[in-house]
Amino acid sequence: MSSGRGRVANPVSSARLSELCSTLVVPGPSVPVLSLTGGEPLLQHEFLAAWLPQVKGKFRVLLETNGMHADAMRALTKSVDIVAMDFKLPSATGLRAFWEEHRQFLIAAAKTELFVKAVVTSATRMEDILTAARLIADVERSIPLVIQPAHGVLKPEPEKLMDFQYAALGIIGDVRVIPQAHKMLNVP
Repeated sequence: MSSGRGRVANPVSSARLSELCSTLVVPGPSVPVLSLTGGEPLLQHEFLAAWLPQVKGKFRVLLETNGMHADAMRALTKSVDIVAMDFKLPSATGLRAFWEEHRQFLIAAAKTELFVKAVVTSATRMEDILTAARLIADVERSIPLVIQPAHGVLKPEPEKLMDFQYAALGIIGDVRVIPQAHKMLNVP
């Protein structure tokens, strides 16, 4: 980990991490947001459970997660403000379905400001979009679903994206199609 003034030994203590985060706050009318992302932050839920109460109130806390660790989410609900949850659509990922894990996670995270993201590819099936929308509706119809088109050879046709959005809007109230900005900017 680099602090801008040199390297910081890892693992970092919670006190040192709080100190480092505080140096990143921009004075003025900004709203400091602490974004927990990269890998899967909930795999470090014990550290987060000890650390986040120390920074709560100084930052809004945004958790970006694969949406599969409901127990860890339940332990952190009071310390997290916003959850950006990924749905792993089986037809897009080629992996098994994680519907039950996602359902449990939605229930655990529903007390936060929550939105769901789903990367779609040319192989994504309508059935997966409808299942995702139904899972969301079963918990809270107002939870937004963000459909994110893949880039490159896996890029879905624009008409397919609009079909997905229209179909999901028949089940839940807020469905957006937003590209993955980090891909457009060539940021890994």
